[in-house]
Amino acid sequence: MNYNSDTLYKLMILYMLKSAAEPLTLLQISTFFVEKEYTDFLKIQGHVKALEDQ
Repeated sequence: MNYNSDTLYKLMILYMLKSAAEPLTLLQISTFFVEKEYTDFLKIQGHVKALEDQ
């Protein structure tokens, strides 16, 4: 399968939310991605918003 980065980030966010023992905040999700240097806060914020809208 060939996913673009937007799809991978959304899948990772959904997996994090599903696997977490308690609800995660946007800050917790963003911190993970920024600390791992996957992407920046604004892109993750956009992906979370897109997932909320869907």
